[in-house]
Formats: sequence, structure tokens, C-alpha cells
Amino acid sequence: MVLYHLYKKYPAYGLLQVASIMTILTNWAAFLAMLVLLDRLTESGLAFGSLWAVSGLIPLILGYFSGVWIDRLNVKKLIVVTEITAAIGFGFFLVMFSTPGDWQWVVFLVARLFILLSGNINGTCVQTVIPDIIEKEDLVKANSFSFSLNNVLRLTGASLGGVLLAVSSLEFVFLLNVITCLVAALLSYQATKYFETPEKTVARKNYLLEFKEGITQINVNKWVLSVVVAAIFSGIIIGNFNLMLQQFTAEVYQEEDYILSYLYVAHGVVAFIVAYTLAKRNFLFKNRVYYGLNYMLFGLIWMCFGLTSNYIQGMIVLILFGIVGAFNGPYERTTMQHEVPDHMRGRIFATWQTTYSLSIQLGAFLSGVIITVFGLRWVPIITGMMEILLGVFVVVLSIKVGKKIHYHQAS
Repeated sequence: MVLYHLYKKYPAYGLLQVASIMTILTNWAAFLAMLVLLDRLTESGLAFGSLWAVSGLIPLILGYFSGVWIDRLNVKKLIVVTEITAAIGFGFFLVMFSTPGDWQWVVFLVARLFILLSGNINGTCVQTVIPDIIEKEDLVKANSFSFSLNNVLRLTGASLGGVLLAVSSLEFVFLLNVITCLVAALLSYQATKYFETPEKTVARKNYLLEFKEGITQINVNKWVLSVVVAAIFSGIIIGNFNLMLQQFTAEVYQEEDYILSYLYVAHGVVAFIVAYTLAKRNFLFKNRVYYGLNYMLFGLIWMCFGLTSNYIQGMIVLILFGIVGAFNGPYERTTMQHEVPDHMRGRIFATWQTTYSLSIQLGAFLSGVIITVFGLRWVPIITGMMEILLGVFVVVLSIKVGKKIHYHQAS
């Protein structure tokens, strides 16, 4: 099995992946538990939505400014520390059950701050060390496998989380997350023994100056800029993806809730198979123009979902959506890992990851606005058009700056 050989060749990569799988799966249950807990704390829909938005947006915004510190600090230690601080965050929820009512919402905000900020920084750190762990000729393969794994986790995480929440209690779910984060910290510590990171040779300057240097580097390197722009438009689609599947099942297809799982399986399984196949072949297009065209096709297919009238049509469109989307993730990760200078990985990767996360939030917000103004079907149509514009941008950029991908390409 190719994945087994990849893990065997790069034990640090395998250990970090196992740690990620554990925490992602249990985090789904924690995510649902937080929603249940927040509903108990608030007395109105406005209070519920406001507290949830504030508790989520603040850590994400802070994520933009974490990159400078990532570039200054020992990233290997930071990966371990952020797993521990995430465990502390989940521990706050356990304390919350014995906290006086007036202070419970404060504990909730602090817990979410610890969890989301730790997760954001941890994900950025892991991305920055991948080029130090994986040899250049295997980066495409590793990125494709990671992308396929994310599709599987997204497919199974919510279902497993719902089952776990149904058969246990909120306290147990949060305790389980404390345990898995601590185990992930141990696995991450073991992983750090198998690789070395470049020495931090850049002298410390003014914080804002260092942050500005990262933004300037993004503007200078057009390929990095294109991936950050892609994070905006693709993130918006991901932000309305789950809502659209649920709303189309209930409102357009007028089917029972279990039909929703058919749509998820149609998309997730196909995306996994395609990404896995690309990984086995170590495949990337030799010409960047094709990725621009792929973004355009990605947006067009999502627009077509807005025109479906039954779940069979929806499944067919989502199968195509999964096939096309499987090409984008590995390309974006590999581009960032090759184009970003070593001493600026933290700043630029933090900008990229945080932009993507914020765009997902923006996508959910835009869905509500578009539904209110134009109607449900217009959500995938309008956001799909935005993705097509991204594709046009990448095509024009590829023709103007240069077409070829200069890093390793399998024949």
C-alpha cells in the first residue's frame, strides 16, 4: 500500500497524521457539544448567533498575527505546546459545569479562544514543517494523500460525532477531547525526533515590520498570491457547502434527512478515490493554465448544483464536484511549500490558513444574505461565478507570468 510506504519512509509525517486524525474525529463531537452547550447558555437566537460568531472570529483574526511568532519560535516545540493548550481549552468546558451561571459565558469564550487559536497555530506549524519532513519528489504524493484523508474525515467526522454525543454526555465528550489532545501531544513530540527544521537565522525586528514583510512577499510572488486568493473564493464555497446540501435536501428535493448522507457519500467517496489515485501517480499538471481552467470548471459545476431539482441530479453533480476539486488541494499545498522562503513560512502560511478559515465563515454569512435577497438556488450560482473569476485570474496570470510548474512533476 502506497500510504503505508509513505508513512514508513517518513515516520514523522505518519505520527503527525495519526495525531491529526484522532483530534479531528473527536473535535467533531466537541463541535456539536459546544452548540448544545451554547444553546443552554443563551435565551434567544440573536444571543446564540452573536456569541458563537464572536467566540469564533476573534481566534481566527488573531491567527493572522501568529505567523511572526511562528517564524521566531521553535516550531517543533510549538506543535507540541499547541496540542497541550488545546487540551487546556477543552478542560475549561469541564470546569464550566461547576461555574456560577453569570460566569459560564466567560469560560465559554476563553475555552473557544484556547481551542481555535491552538488549532490554527498547530495547523500552520505542521504545514511549515512538511517540506522539512518530506523529500521534494514525494511532496505531491503526501499532499494528495492528506487531501484525500481530509475528505474521509469530513465524511465520517460529523456522523461519528453525532453518535458519540447521543450515547454519552457533554462532560464525557469534552473529557475525551482533553485525552486525545494530550495523546496527540505525545505523538507530536515523538514525531519531532525524526526531523530537523532550519535554524532561525533572521534577526528579530519590529513586529509590524516583520508582518509587513510577509504580506509584501505574498504580493511579490504571484503564485503564492494566487493560492491566497484561491483560499478566499474556495473557502466561500466550502462555507456554504454543508448548508446547501441540507437546504436542498429539505426545501428543493423535499426528501427525508437520510438523503443528505447520500449526497455526502457521493461527493466524499469520489473525492477520496480521485485524490488517492493522484497521490499514487504523484501527479500534477505541467502547465498552470490547467489549474485555472480547473477552478473555472469547479465553479461551473457548483453553479449546476443550484439548478438541480432532485437528489439523483444532486448526487451526479456532487460526483463531478468531487472529481474536479480533488486536483486543487494538492496543487495549492505543493505551491506554498515550494514557493515560500523558509524564514517566512510562519507568516505566509498563517495568512493563507487564516484567510481560508475566515472565508468559510464569510461563505456561511453570504449564504444567508443571498437566500434572503435572491433565494436558495442563487447561493451556489453566485458563489460558483466567483470561483470562475478565480479561474480566469489564474489563467491570465499563468499566461502573463509563466506557464510551467518548476518543481518535480511525474511523467
